[in-house]
Amino acid sequence: MLVHVILNKKERGVTITVGLTIGIILSFGLVSSWKEDRDAYQKNLPGNYDSNQTAHGKTLSKPPPESIREQYPGGRVLYYVHEANASVTLPGHSSPENIWILTTNNGSYKFVRVEEAPADGNATGALSLYRGAEIFAWTSPGTSEDELRNALPEDRYNLLGKNELRGCYLVQFREVSPEGLPEALGELLAKPMIDKVEPCLIE
Repeated sequence: MLVHVILNKKERGVTITVGLTIGIILSFGLVSSWKEDRDAYQKNLPGNYDSNQTAHGKTLSKPPPESIREQYPGGRVLYYVHEANASVTLPGHSSPENIWILTTNNGSYKFVRVEEAPADGNATGALSLYRGAEIFAWTSPGTSEDELRNALPEDRYNLLGKNELRGCYLVQFREVSPEGLPEALGELLAKPMIDKVEPCLIE
């Protein structure tokens, strides 16, 4: 036998309020749980500073220094090299102890190359930061922008324009890797119309 319970207006209002309160509490709990799961998942994504892996799945035995992580929060490590050899060392520079190639979520540059010099006694090795995909190039007198552009292989380089303050051109290279910057410096310097090249130091 079914028993019909008739609620007055006040009782119905109380029932609805209680139901809404329970629903909100449950929803808040589900959202909080989802956020915690999402944050834990994102923290362990390959390439994240605490993931112990680069974005390409290689071992990240040492994350970038804390100062770099604070400067580029949310960045990802594309490549990591320990005890750099000649193939990844910038021309005219000493071999760094560590190299990190980062992709960033903030700042002026999408890619950043971080080099850490060998430690000096108990002191931490000095850090040098470079734009990870750009080079300064000075051309011979009389060389036009079009001549330089035509000399650059389109599949590997992109001429971004002239830096009037420095009196040189800004060239973007596509091979973003530990070897990419040294190779691009060497290849561009070999062009007859290019007198000088430099990595773009981030100061």
